[in-house]
Amino acid sequence: GCHENCILKVHSREDKVFKVEMPDLPEDPDWRAICSRGLASLRLLYSPERLKFPLKRVGARGEGKWKRISWDEALDEIAGKLLEIKKKYGANSVMIRPSGSSTAGLVSTAIGSRFANLWGSCGFEGKGWSSDGGGRAASLLVFGDSGQGHTSDDCLNSRMVILWGPNACETRMRMIKSYLDARDRGAKLVMISPVYHATAAKCDPWIPVRLGTDAALAMSMINVIIEKKLYDEDFI
Repeated sequence: GCHENCILKVHSREDKVFKVEMPDLPEDPDWRAICSRGLASLRLLYSPERLKFPLKRVGARGEGKWKRISWDEALDEIAGKLLEIKKKYGANSVMIRPSGSSTAGLVSTAIGSRFANLWGSCGFEGKGWSSDGGGRAASLLVFGDSGQGHTSDDCLNSRMVILWGPNACETRMRMIKSYLDARDRGAKLVMISPVYHATAAKCDPWIPVRLGTDAALAMSMINVIIEKKLYDEDFI
């Protein structure tokens, strides 16, 4: 249900899951960090509110009136609408984004790219989620690749780690392990956030910025780095 894609060890009896726990991965202990949401995921699996079949709206939008339809009906209606749009506006009027909270990974990306290929659309974006668009676009313009970045365990090679806002203690279990391991190796953790949360409590210092001033702080930092030449000139 989130973007971490954690590995779970699932116990079942008579085709029913009864327990979820951390996996046995002694060679890769970082992947053993499972949050309470992951451990409680079987409640979502057997929730009485979970949808198990397609529903079609029969009332006005927002009215909350639905009727159950078959998978064939749902697929035929979706395909019919897509073909109608394609005929009227062309194949490139449809943008295909296969990634999502519960479909991230190689399989969904491969299926999405194959569908785009068969559909005839060049509007395919297979990296990241819609909410990541700004960061992806900036990375593409600066580095030439919209998927640039570091894995969290690369923090072990750092002398300073700047965390800009994330409360990894409560939302990113594997990441916080890497951050704390880096701190134990001597790295300095710096938190920039208007909120003093659990992760900020483990950083030194915590820099409380006012809401909406992040860009000004970032530009100020860049200005100091340039004016004082605190960068690797040969590398640049």
